[in-house]
Amino acid sequence: MIGLLGYGRIGKLLYKKLKCNYEIKIVRTIKDLEDVKTLIDFSSVDAKNIIECALNKDINVVMGTTGYTDAEINYFKKIAASKNIIFYSCCNYSLNIGLFYDMVSVLASENIDLIEIHDISKKDYPSGTAIFIAKQFNFPKEKIISVRKANENATHIVNFETEDEVITLSHKSKSKNAYVEGFVDFFKKLVMENDQRII
Repeated sequence: MIGLLGYGRIGKLLYKKLKCNYEIKIVRTIKDLEDVKTLIDFSSVDAKNIIECALNKDINVVMGTTGYTDAEINYFKKIAASKNIIFYSCCNYSLNIGLFYDMVSVLASENIDLIEIHDISKKDYPSGTAIFIAKQFNFPKEKIISVRKANENATHIVNFETEDEVITLSHKSKSKNAYVEGFVDFFKKLVMENDQRII
């Protein structure tokens, strides 16, 4: 049994997609964790106690929630390691974000600007994706430019600047389906690699 924590825009799309192939239920409280083997989390940091409880109950956790500190993620990993279960956290499951990361890394430079734009409903900023990119360059988190606009899809922009030129790379999600398709593809591979440990 799979549990889905977080039934917002992405959660609803994920539930619809995953229920075609897996037994899945919505998790809203700790009581809902009964019979769950793997918890998929697309909620918020407010659900930390549910994540911690799941791990302590030997439930695998696959996380797409951003906003946790490195210390909190390492704490979750430590619990999972002690229980010999799976804990996986990723800030962005969209299909082509890996290609964007690769292109950004090729153009590594000290003179960069990093801008992230999200819908006004996104609570954490900078975004997890922007923080991940910044870490690749030892770019200070405080220098990330965060913009929140109504009805805006997630966009990440990196400018590489020299005295005479600017190269701009950007990744924009046109819809939430980019995350859903990417996550489902990732999850299928995870199930194949771990079989009954997951479902």
